[in-house]
Amino acid sequence: MRSVSAVSAQNDLDDLLDTVADGGEPVEIVGGRHSAVLVDKRDYDSLMETLHLLSSPANAERLLSAAADVSQGRNLIQAELRTTKE
Repeated sequence: MRSVSAVSAQNDLDDLLDTVADGGEPVEIVGGRHSAVLVDKRDYDSLMETLHLLSSPANAERLLSAAADVSQGRNLIQAELRTTKE
């Protein structure tokens, strides 16, 4: 992740926003005592949704199990196709 000073970020904020919003990676902005990360709003919303969905252990288990099924070719579409062929 690229890192810039707070002063540099202030001077180049429009360019940083354009870069991040156009699919660039997040940028760390480092101040004297603190730092923050500038991230595209869509990416932020996606991260927050993922955190919400995974915050429940039962829901996280179902989602991770479903993802494993899909990666191994086990999903409803595959099952329906096999049933249709039979």
